[in-house]
Amino acid sequence: MKFHDEPITDRLAEIIQEMRQLGDGKNDLVFFAGRDKRGNEKMFSDAAMRNCLLMLDKTYTDEHDQVVVPHGFRSCVRDTCSEVWNDFQNEAAVDACRAHAVSDKTQAAYLRAKHFQLRTTIMQTWTDFVVSGKRG
Repeated sequence: MKFHDEPITDRLAEIIQEMRQLGDGKNDLVFFAGRDKRGNEKMFSDAAMRNCLLMLDKTYTDEHDQVVVPHGFRSCVRDTCSEVWNDFQNEAAVDACRAHAVSDKTQAAYLRAKHFQLRTTIMQTWTDFVVSGKRG
């Protein structure tokens, strides 16, 4: 499992608290998907997220009428930051929000900034956008 420091927005803090109340108190994961045969916690997978979308019995589409799939959730953060919010053009900060590793080894060796304050602003803006229900 990859560990990643992520700013916690107000709404995310509420969701974490709600999930704790729903759980049995024995899980380290916020979105717990059961245990494997060895008793280890299973993370919420793309397949589990897809099943949740299917259970809603509704097909969600983006602004281009493309069907939304779980893998696209991370992509839409990047697209919205680059196309809608001109304030967030710092690619390193936006990619850090999505836990993307820098693929260029030389660049990765020198890019040690965490951009935590900017990521906090980006994630709060994203949360406000998602909660509003508006389209980009």
